[in-house]
Amino acid sequence: FRDFMTVTIDDIRAAQQRIAGQVDRTPVRYSRRLSQLTGAEIWIKFDNLHFTGSFKERGALNRLLLLNEDERRRGVVAASAGNHAQALAYHGGRLGVPVTIVMPEGTPFAKINGTRSHGATVVIHGLDFSGSTEEARRLQAEHGYVFVSAFDDEGITTFVIGIDILDEIQGAGNSDGAPAANPFEKLNEVAIAGGAPKPGDEKFFNATNQDELSDALEDIAA
Repeated sequence: FRDFMTVTIDDIRAAQQRIAGQVDRTPVRYSRRLSQLTGAEIWIKFDNLHFTGSFKERGALNRLLLLNEDERRRGVVAASAGNHAQALAYHGGRLGVPVTIVMPEGTPFAKINGTRSHGATVVIHGLDFSGSTEEARRLQAEHGYVFVSAFDDEGITTFVIGIDILDEIQGAGNSDGAPAANPFEKLNEVAIAGGAPKPGDEKFFNATNQDELSDALEDIAA
């Protein structure tokens, strides 16, 4: 992987405009229950309402729209076990861009069939994501495809979801017990951690306040 990626606010705003009208603007709602449990101000963005069921659509569409004509003709290849695969397949089908997805052995049939239903070519290869990535890179070299990483690509990681959330909750409030929100005043308080809790991460699942939750997320991301 590269040491770092440089994505500016101008890049993010450009991506937001580029994909406008082609990806649903999913709703953001204030959660009174989670806010009470954590002692924080919790807002939930319902990205499960996207056509493919995940937040991956924004980045996938943006990356496809950045392809030049020759790249669009050659098509793209990616390694994914599900959400990235379906997002690329769906928007590739819409835009007429050939999409090949390499999935590891053991990928659920629902993910495989969902990806194929959007017109993508699915290759099952590798015991895990690393094996699938190696095969995707081999296909890239053999066929001249553009490799689209699920995470190590500036066109994918444009963080449009972040400004969507900020835009949507700025000034919100006075309904469902939501506070009047001005998130731009709190940007210096935002912490971002990569990682996902697994069954058995007791510190995460037993967290009862914001500090305990933050400590648990730091452990997961370490």
